[in-house]
Amino acid sequence: MLKLPSGQTISQTGNILSYRAPKLGPKGDIPEWEDEEATAVRKATINQFVLKALDLNLEAHHTHHPIAKMLYYKDQKPESKR
Repeated sequence: MLKLPSGQTISQTGNILSYRAPKLGPKGDIPEWEDEEATAVRKATINQFVLKALDLNLEAHHTHHPIAKMLYYKDQKPESKR
């Protein structure tokens, strides 16, 4: 969770990165010459990488917990082999 100076909080990795990325830029600063459309495309590209990484993480998690996250892996092993 990210606590903002206003006292509000933002949760979820993708949400936090969407909030912080425009302020930091991928390498620190947004170039002065960059127009609005180029900025939007750059933000969408960064967000795409974040969402892809989170999807990969979720797929790995579901491999070990295909039925329910509260069950032990050994109890779900037959289902995970399918």
